[in-house]
Amino acid sequence: MKKITFSVALIALALYQPLKAQITITSADMPAIGDKIVMATDSTPTVTAGGNGANQTWAMSALKTQKVDNMVGMTPAATNYSKYFGPATVAYSHTSSLENFSFYNITATAMDYSGTVLTRNSVTEENVFAPQDQELPLPATYNAKWSVIYRAYDKIVANGFPGYDSSMATVYGIPHDTIDAWGTITTPLGTYNCIRQRDVSIIYDSIYYHSTSSNTWVSLFNIGTPAKFYAYIWYANTLHQPIVELITDSTGKTVSSATWLKSQVTGIEEINSNSTTILFPNPVTTRLTMQVTSPDTRFVKIFDITGRELITATTDNNMAFINTSAFPAGMYLYVTTDKIGNVTDRGKFTVSK
Repeated sequence: MKKITFSVALIALALYQPLKAQITITSADMPAIGDKIVMATDSTPTVTAGGNGANQTWAMSALKTQKVDNMVGMTPAATNYSKYFGPATVAYSHTSSLENFSFYNITATAMDYSGTVLTRNSVTEENVFAPQDQELPLPATYNAKWSVIYRAYDKIVANGFPGYDSSMATVYGIPHDTIDAWGTITTPLGTYNCIRQRDVSIIYDSIYYHSTSSNTWVSLFNIGTPAKFYAYIWYANTLHQPIVELITDSTGKTVSSATWLKSQVTGIEEINSNSTTILFPNPVTTRLTMQVTSPDTRFVKIFDITGRELITATTDNNMAFINTSAFPAGMYLYVTTDKIGNVTDRGKFTVSK
């Protein structure tokens, strides 16, 4: 009887402990087409990375919003830059001042970062990672370790350098990553069961100029001493982006900046919530009429649920007509763009037979 009573007491005690669970992150928790994400930046954070190991608690309610980045998940083909990022399966548009698009290759075994499109000094740059940067092996769980060398490069027109027509910056990275902790994290968005990634990266930078006379790349600048960066990244199920990412100084101790998930709507089920394009009929059988409201819209792209582009149509007097007679029954996505490829709207429609 004492043994039974003691066991019952232990169960009762356990029920009053904070609810924590060691989770596993899979491809279902990664960036996806239709995501609508708001990430906030705190450039003067007062939070710390905390401890490592099992059953940790991280209190980050003090994170501030000093800048926001509105991100929307779409097919890479909808960006007009997919030719530079061939392996990518998902692209995010950004409203941050520097980044235009980011590209990810999501598979059952990894989330790889394919690169980004930047605008600096009114010049657009395609920053391509080849090999890609493996941000997370999947499934990801406590004590996982990995190190995948990546190389990033971007090329731009070189102005003011006679004899050279373009420049190229390359970054050679050697990351050492570990899922070093699990527990619960509390941010202004809420409290979540999570795992934490510790990233230590050694970075080598080089700059080259392309000679018009020799048709070769000439080294202009190399960092003799590599730079070391530390980051701590927390992931939870279903969110599609990290809950928090902390960047520290070269010692790995003092947090210099924080990015955190402020709000999110994930997946294609919510993709129409802010759409302004008028569709009729919807569901459609053979012919879809689309009336766009943005005067800048010039093109309509149609994708199936896997992200494969099916049709590109042009608008005439703010109208577009899509022949859906050959489409199998199911859900489809559309993206409208202006004449240079900037996205003006996106949404979904259903084909019924």
